[in-house]
Amino acid sequence: MADIQNPAVLEWRNQKPMNLAEFLALLLGELQSRQIRYAIPRNYEKLPYSNTGGDVDIIVHPKSVRTIVALVKSIPRIRLVGVSERSYITNLFLEGVFAADKRVLQVDLIHRLCWRGFDYADVSDILNRSVTAPQNCDLIVIPDPQDEALISLSTMIISAGARYTKYEPRIQAAFAVAPEIVDRRLLPYLSSGLRKTTITAVCDGDFSRVRATAREFCRVLAVSALMKTPVAAFRSFVAFIARELLVRHRNAFSYSLCILGPDGVGKSTVLDAVERVLGQACKNVRIRHLKPVLFAHSRVANRGIVTDPHGLKPRWMGASAAKFVLWLLESWIDRIVASEKNLSIQIFDRYFYDVLVDPVRYRFGGPRILAQLFSVLMPRPQFVLVLDAPAEVIQSRKCEVTFAETQRQRLAYIELAGQLRNVRVVDTNRPLAEVVDDVVEMLFRDMERRHAGFRPSL
Repeated sequence: MADIQNPAVLEWRNQKPMNLAEFLALLLGELQSRQIRYAIPRNYEKLPYSNTGGDVDIIVHPKSVRTIVALVKSIPRIRLVGVSERSYITNLFLEGVFAADKRVLQVDLIHRLCWRGFDYADVSDILNRSVTAPQNCDLIVIPDPQDEALISLSTMIISAGARYTKYEPRIQAAFAVAPEIVDRRLLPYLSSGLRKTTITAVCDGDFSRVRATAREFCRVLAVSALMKTPVAAFRSFVAFIARELLVRHRNAFSYSLCILGPDGVGKSTVLDAVERVLGQACKNVRIRHLKPVLFAHSRVANRGIVTDPHGLKPRWMGASAAKFVLWLLESWIDRIVASEKNLSIQIFDRYFYDVLVDPVRYRFGGPRILAQLFSVLMPRPQFVLVLDAPAEVIQSRKCEVTFAETQRQRLAYIELAGQLRNVRVVDTNRPLAEVVDDVVEMLFRDMERRHAGFRPSL
C-alpha cells in the first residue's frame, strides 16, 4: 500500500477538479490564439457550461490533429487515458474534466467527413464557412446552418441511427431556407436525381423517405468518387478497410486487467464499482469470469454459482493438461480474432493465475511446474489487482473454505504479486469508496502512462 501514499498521487487528489467550461476555455482559446480552425457540429447549445451530448465533437483539419492532441496532453490536471484512431476520427478520453457527474470526457476530433473512405463533404470548406454560435461565447464556433444540416443528415443516413431524429427540425429549416445552397454543396458528391429527391423529402419533413435512400446514397457516393478520381478513391477505400481492421483489433484489447484474491475479499463489489468508472474511459467494458468462452457455451452457462470450491476431486494430469490446452487456445484465438468498432476495456474476474494459488478449486491434478508453464504462455493482462484483507474479515464475508485455507491463499496471492509484472496489492479492509478511489487512481495513472507517447498517425 506504499504506492497509495505517493506524494504525487496525494497532490493530484487535492487539486481542484476542472469543469467543462474551464477545459474548453483552455483548449479552444489556445486553438484560436494559434489560428487553428475548428467547428463543433452538434450539441453545442449549452456549451461551454453544459454538455447536452455524451461527448464533445470537434471538426478539425487533418494537419491540426497532432497539434491539438499535444495541447490536450499539456493541459494541467488532464490525463489522456484512452485513444482510438480511425481513418476519419480520433477519439480522446480525458480524465480530470468533471461534467454531468462524470470524471472522464470524450472528445472526438473529426478530421474527415466520409463513408468508407468516400467523402460527402470537404472539411476545409466546412471550416472556412464556420461561424460563432449565436447566444454562446466566442469560443463556440459551429458550421454554417446548411453545412450543419448536411453533416447531420449524412450522418443520419449512413448510420441509420434513431438518435439523430432530434436534429430533424433544424435540418428541415436549413434546407427550406436555402435549398439552392444545399444542392450546390451536394453537387460534387451526389447525382442530380438523388440530390433532388433528398432535398424535396427533407423540405417536406418526410425523413422516413430520406432514410429509405441510405443504400442508394452510399452507392452513388462511392460511384461518383470512383468516376471522378478512380485511383485516389480506390486507394482511399482500401486504406479505410485496412485501417478499420487494425483499429478494431486494437480497440478490442485497448486495456485489460484482472482482479485476483480469495473468495470474500470483495472482488465482485470492487469490480462493479470500477466498471462504472472505467465505462467512462471507453465505449465498452467487457467483464469476463476467468477466461473467454469460445467452446461449450451451454456447459459453462449451466455451471451455476460455486458454493463449494474444493468439493470435487482433482482430474488426472492428462485431463488437466488437456483442459489447460483448451483454455490456452480459447484465450489466444480470442486475442487474435476479436474486434470492436469502439474502444473497449476488458476486466477479468479471476484469471489463470488463480490456478497457481488454488489448484484444488480448478481440479488440477498435475505438477505445479505444468501450471506455471501455462501461466507464462497465456496472454498477459496489462494490469493485475490483488485484493487483500485479514483472514478474519474475509471469513466473515464468505466462509466457503477453512480459516487456515483462507490464510494460506492470502499469503499465496501476495507471493504471486511479487512474481508478476504491473501488479498492485490493495487492502479492502476499508470503506468501499476509499478502496475504489485508490483502485481507479492506480488504473488511470497506468493508462495515462501507456498513452504518454501517443502521437496521431496523420
